[in-house]
Amino acid sequence: MKHLSLAILLALSLPTAACSSSHSEYRGLEESASFTATQSRGCANFSLLSSTPSGCPLSRPFATGVTESVSIRLDDNRVTSVVVRALDPDVLTVTSQRLTSSSDRYAQFNAAVTAMRPGVTELRVESMSGALLDRIRVEVADATRITLRADTDVETPGTLSADQRTFTLRQGAHASITAQGIDAQGRMLLGNDAVQWTVADTSVVNLSWFLQSGTRVNDDRVYVDGRATGTATLTATLNRATATVQAVVTP
Repeated sequence: MKHLSLAILLALSLPTAACSSSHSEYRGLEESASFTATQSRGCANFSLLSSTPSGCPLSRPFATGVTESVSIRLDDNRVTSVVVRALDPDVLTVTSQRLTSSSDRYAQFNAAVTAMRPGVTELRVESMSGALLDRIRVEVADATRITLRADTDVETPGTLSADQRTFTLRQGAHASITAQGIDAQGRMLLGNDAVQWTVADTSVVNLSWFLQSGTRVNDDRVYVDGRATGTATLTATLNRATATVQAVVTP
């Protein structure tokens, strides 16, 4: 088996009780994998102005309730079919998987996973015969607070005040703001669609993210369109955490 990257080796450091396996599981295997979450905007650089996300390492916990897309790259193009599963489906479930691309050096798969409840498990990549190709430790946690960030990769960005209480944008602007969930240990979470943004009405601002538009958007990042001068209260919710910010639209 090829040597795993340092990041994956660190991620595999499960407690003995949670991850006990002999070296014989890996005998004869040549694949080494990299795992990347591609939907949460907490650390991915994704927008309509950038064609591909940079991705987030799975060293970050999943927020409870989130559905994420995990890209898995195996450094062996001979593997065209795999089984991706979580060791404890009560913590994390895999809802779909597919081959997305391959070359003469690698095969890349995508797995959709849903975080069910707080806990620790491992995400396993297995051959169709059940042989273990690779694994990574994953954790699910609840958000206890939310921090906000004004996104600058848009043509008409808004401005977030230092205390994160006011988000200022011009009338007609198409601005963007991201909510980052933080757990009780201070770790940033992969939030994606588990984050819900709301506004009372769309007279001052409209919320949107791709096919979602109106008073509610389920995503950690939301576009804010300034429709009329005035003030509207935006609320971001993730698990037990809530953040509010006043969207101020200026002429």
